[in-house]
Amino acid sequence: MTFKKQQNNIISWLIVIFVLLSIYPSITLSESYVNTKIIKDDATGGDCYLIGVWNWPTKTCTLTTDIYESIKIDSDGITLDGNGHTITGPGGNIVSYGIYLHQKTDIIISNININKFWNGIYLYYSNNNTFINITAFNNYYTGVFLKYSNYNILSNNTISDNSITGIMLHNSRDNNLIHNNVSNNGWSGIYAIAFAVNNTIINNTVSNNNFVGIYLYNFARNNIITNNTVSDNPNGISIYDRSTNNSIINNIVLNNNNGVLIDFSNDNKIYNNNFINNLKQAYVNNSVDNIFNLNKPAGGNYWSDWTGPDNNKDGFVDYPYVFYGGQDNLPWINQDGWEIQGAIERLDIYIQNLPEVAFKNNPIQRKKTFSNKLTEVLQLINEGEYQDAINKLQNDIRAKADGFIDGNLENDWIIDAEAQQEIIAMVDTIIIYLK
Repeated sequence: MTFKKQQNNIISWLIVIFVLLSIYPSITLSESYVNTKIIKDDATGGDCYLIGVWNWPTKTCTLTTDIYESIKIDSDGITLDGNGHTITGPGGNIVSYGIYLHQKTDIIISNININKFWNGIYLYYSNNNTFINITAFNNYYTGVFLKYSNYNILSNNTISDNSITGIMLHNSRDNNLIHNNVSNNGWSGIYAIAFAVNNTIINNTVSNNNFVGIYLYNFARNNIITNNTVSDNPNGISIYDRSTNNSIINNIVLNNNNGVLIDFSNDNKIYNNNFINNLKQAYVNNSVDNIFNLNKPAGGNYWSDWTGPDNNKDGFVDYPYVFYGGQDNLPWINQDGWEIQGAIERLDIYIQNLPEVAFKNNPIQRKKTFSNKLTEVLQLINEGEYQDAINKLQNDIRAKADGFIDGNLENDWIIDAEAQQEIIAMVDTIIIYLK
């Protein structure tokens, strides 16, 4: 599909979404879907006693049955424990909400399945709430929708098979999306729109959504997208329509038609990501000052179709990675190269800063030798000799500092037990990366 056709598709979808969004300010829960249980802070928990067990001192409602109507949280500080039960809505395009919060704070919702509503969860002007271990699926519009809602946490949720969007942040700020699985949604996985700012999207798996994995649109600014795996979407990460100062760092973006796509958006930072086997790794259009690399040692990104040469053995390809509208001046030759190199540099710094009494003898010479050995490890890694690098780490570094852990004290150069623990932990982490 050409970029122009993709733009037309985006515009068509956005018209639909804006029409849907325009409905929300004028619709209340009672107007849209009358079958509702109210949970509130009183002797019976409102309607909690009809569907579960109410603990008034802790303001906790624990469900004891599946239900086929909405739940509205009507007091601050309520905890709703779904206890593994399912809330099922009317299905179709009836405007309805599985769980609804309006101007509520300090709510905790957990362990619940929500399906066949217009929105699985809908927050409107609601702040400082937490949603954990929720499955929102087969909802007509979104799995989770935050509108004018800030400082909320969505963690360890499964959001899938919703007709349009998995998670939507509309004009919402400072929310944290952590360890969620967002997949197979009809248009987008995670959608931050209309002045969605300062949100953190971290350690999520976003896959097999029908148009885009993560989408920042319409003045979405200062968001951090890091440590996510974004795969098998037509578009992996899209930044569009004056969305600026977003940071895309340390993500795995693979097997998408387009890895990262930027249009009409400036001043975003995209570095230390793994772009693997995307048909088009990156595309920038009508945009300026987007940065795809920092200076050394952080460098740029790993691009699976640009892995050499590296004649000076510094870990970076000798030539920039150039794509439509931009380039990465310091492309890494290895996947997660910044992690490995950074870990080795931290190990060297730690050893160099050890006091002389941490060494059996000749501390100055021992420090120099350790540093030289770690440089050799880096060279082997940059040459693709990973097993040789592992062997050198095990034999020339680990074996000299493992007597108190699992080795032979007689062979140790470093004899401080606490230092040995730190060094072994760092070396073993590096070996795991290499394997």
